[in-house]
Amino acid sequence: MRVAAGQFTVAGATSASYTAGVSQTAYYCCLLTATNSAYNQATPGVQLIVSVPAPLPAISSFMPAGAVGNGVCQTQLTATGCGWIFVFTNTAGFVYSTVFRVRGCYTVSAPGVMKPGAYTLTVYDDGGTSTSATTTVQGEACP
Repeated sequence: MRVAAGQFTVAGATSASYTAGVSQTAYYCCLLTATNSAYNQATPGVQLIVSVPAPLPAISSFMPAGAVGNGVCQTQLTATGCGWIFVFTNTAGFVYSTVFRVRGCYTVSAPGVMKPGAYTLTVYDDGGTSTSATTTVQGEACP
């Protein structure tokens, strides 16, 4: 449920209003007053708890497992972030993606990274907003 500019519906009430309360980590609390014209009475002070998801999208870490070269022909990229779609890319054409059914915070990996260079992770939320981070894989590609 999204409460925007004091507009929402309370079943059985002819009008409703709220007073902003305290914002906490995962919840937004407010006081709800609903009036039902059939009974002409108000019910003030009912606490309404609305779940507010973490700000999306976000990337909290993004790094390679190690360098390539010297007999190590591939590594993997690992990231922790919040979103719905996670896309790993580089300028040489590498693309690896993971899509979740439910947006949330996940640890994701892209295996099979065989070339050194810059890699970008772009995380999208279900509203089309995105954020990106870049990391570098060191070393030399195997022949």
